Amino acid sequence: MKALLFLVRRMIVNWIKELKKHPGAAIFYIVLLGFISFSVIMGSFSSQDTNQELADPRFLNLIVLAIYLLVAVFTIRSGMQSGQTLFKLSDVNFVFTSPISSNKILFYGLLKQMGASLFAAFFLLYQIPNLRNAFGVGIRAIVVLCVSYCVMLFTLQIASMSVYSACVNHPRTATVIKGVALLAAAVLAVWVGGTFLRTRDIMQTLNLTLFQPWVEYVIPLAGWGTAFGMMLITGEFVKGVIGVCLLLAANGVCIYYIIRCNADYYEDVLGVTEQAFTKTEAAKEGRVVSQKKKPMKLKETGIGKGWGANVIYQRHRLEQRRKGKGLVDMKTLGLTALVGFVAYLSKDSDMGLFSAFLSSTFILFFTSAMGPFNMELMKPYIFLIPEPPFRKVLYGIGTDIQKSLIDGVLAFGIGALLIAGSPFDAIACILSFVAVNLLFLGVNLLVDKILAGKGGTVMQLFFYFLFLALLLAPGIAVGILVGIATQLYMMGILAFGLISGGLGFFVLYLCRYVLHNMEIASPHA
Repeated sequence: MKALLFLVRRMIVNWIKELKKHPGAAIFYIVLLGFISFSVIMGSFSSQDTNQELADPRFLNLIVLAIYLLVAVFTIRSGMQSGQTLFKLSDVNFVFTSPISSNKILFYGLLKQMGASLFAAFFLLYQIPNLRNAFGVGIRAIVVLCVSYCVMLFTLQIASMSVYSACVNHPRTATVIKGVALLAAAVLAVWVGGTFLRTRDIMQTLNLTLFQPWVEYVIPLAGWGTAFGMMLITGEFVKGVIGVCLLLAANGVCIYYIIRCNADYYEDVLGVTEQAFTKTEAAKEGRVVSQKKKPMKLKETGIGKGWGANVIYQRHRLEQRRKGKGLVDMKTLGLTALVGFVAYLSKDSDMGLFSAFLSSTFILFFTSAMGPFNMELMKPYIFLIPEPPFRKVLYGIGTDIQKSLIDGVLAFGIGALLIAGSPFDAIACILSFVAVNLLFLGVNLLVDKILAGKGGTVMQLFFYFLFLALLLAPGIAVGILVGIATQLYMMGILAFGLISGGLGFFVLYLCRYVLHNMEIASPHA
């Protein structure tokens, strides 16, 4: 055990020494720590306006439950499909072959995973001012919420490992787990949907369904973590204690199961760790590793449409169709549900679509990073087409813009219908939504042009956030001034969209020669 603890200490020391060789990464961590420290200090010492009407804490409880449930579903699903591992390839090569007990090796992996969970929960402290202003949440309650997220995330990783160990050699077990999960989701949808059809009122529906005090108990892991994290905010201490006890019990059961079938687990973890290592190395080298294990049935071969740069656009559409992702997919439905929910909650304050637009922009920030254009930059084909570079840029972003336009029309169109908003408000949000996506694409290409693929992931993120903040600032400033001058939120959003879209288009034009000179470092360059 002393050897493993020494290894952990040396990993921390070597990580600190590595920062000296990468000043960009060190600056990024310092700036990030500064932002989070500023948020903690401002949230701790800022005075609360006694005249301000605070939001119902049950809505925060519902938001936390939804986030925890989403994380749980994706973590367990990923574990069932490709497995979860606590180890790296170096651990497999050296630690697994050393004369150390397998249980101690498992404890070493759990210790590292606990540190990663703490690091992930650390970012929740950045939301202290927002939670304090909107819900009046104190610093101690937010710390408990962060601890609950850390414990739940750690539990999910362990549960994912145990589920993978149970399903890897027993396909029927995986089928049963999927069937139970789908049945539970169907029961929940029928329960909430049927109540809404009977009451025709969202608040009454929530009071009769998801706001019931026993809901957290019947939702494994996610519900228990929510009960634990919200106990100081809602004042339900008994529920919180029961939630944390259930999480600890789930950890114990999963760890015990892994220890009992440790031979199978350590055999399975070899392949999973190797897959994770291959994926990481491919990301560093700018390659894309497909995660699909099932062979794809092709009814036809070749693109068959387009000429020159237009082939890129046609290929993106063909790939989406072959993957079963049409113009409307799960991302579209999720965005529509989010916009409709946020708009309905804010309908009484005349800021329904405004709040929904802010929420959708936050979601767009994550979804745009995995868009067809950004994935195309990792392949050599777009660089080799003998066309003007800006023409290749336009056709390359064609699918992204088309997708954001369709998502915006459905999401804000339905959101406007739910709150009886004006068509102008919906059109303003749609245009601004597409414009912000254009800016995100431009910033990504700008970072690739400046770094030329030579910076690490941390440095790329640092420059991405830096340029994104600089380019969003003019649109935000103009939007605020226009909104104040016209006394209309939507005029401010429209002005923000026009400025942001114009800057995004200008940045794409300035960086067009990236696709002409192959400046991005990749295995194909």
